[in-house]
Amino acid sequence: MTPGTMSQGAADRGSGTLVTLAAAGVLLVAATVLTGMVAAYLIHQRASTAADLAAIAGVTHPGRECEFAERIARAHDVRLEECTPEGGNVRVVVSAPLPPIIEWLSASPNPPRITGRARAGPA
Repeated sequence: MTPGTMSQGAADRGSGTLVTLAAAGVLLVAATVLTGMVAAYLIHQRASTAADLAAIAGVTHPGRECEFAERIARAHDVRLEECTPEGGNVRVVVSAPLPPIIEWLSASPNPPRITGRARAGPA
């Protein structure tokens, strides 16, 4: 080997570190996205359950349907968006905020909310 030239092995020195860092970065991003998706799914389930319970509470209290639906929605940390008594039925729409990681990633000053809808009435 002549002075001033590198052997093939010396040129590759440190490349394993870069590959490892890149792989770790990809895994971190994937884990963050997956966590946000799972959190959004769980919040959707919570909103749907709260909507079901709010509709049932409303239909069991004729004349005060929306008052009781609001109580149930608040107890489940969701916001009652709509409450519509229709004869013996009650329709409700509730909403919950997006998971914080998704709100942060959306960078929107007014991010959308996850909704749940339900109707309850006599069988």
